[in-house]
Amino acid sequence: MGEGSWDVAQVCQNGHAITYVLRQGEVPSQSHCEECGETTVTACGKCGAPIRGYYNVPGVIGGFDYSPPKFCHNCGAAHPWTERRIEVAKELAAEMYSIAVEDRKLLADSIDDLVRDTPRTPVAGVRFKRLMSGAGRATVEAFRDILVDIVSETARKSMGI
Repeated sequence: MGEGSWDVAQVCQNGHAITYVLRQGEVPSQSHCEECGETTVTACGKCGAPIRGYYNVPGVIGGFDYSPPKFCHNCGAAHPWTERRIEVAKELAAEMYSIAVEDRKLLADSIDDLVRDTPRTPVAGVRFKRLMSGAGRATVEAFRDILVDIVSETARKSMGI
């Protein structure tokens, strides 16, 4: 068996995967998403590198559970769907009037560390969990809906989601 190669994915600006096998032509490309109407992309907006889709290995057949990558493999920039979720999570943190202003800012500042797996991620996860203990159920669920697909595995464990 030879080495594999990455196919190209097409994803809408909100993160809905249109196809992860664009080069194979199994699913035709489309300019807008059928789920939300947003425009679609196939490359990083910062460096132009193709968005990684399915990893083809000659002679290997199998199912593939695809989730669009959070960041560009080439330059490290956040893809639009990741940027948007980070922005929305920070907006939600600013709206949490049940906690002190300083804690709202601390929570918003921690969002970046929840998304990227860094040495600060476990601390951000513990902080998030502590600050959520003072929030209402609707707020906790809103954060979970926004962040569940983009937080790192380390953050997921320390946050309890």
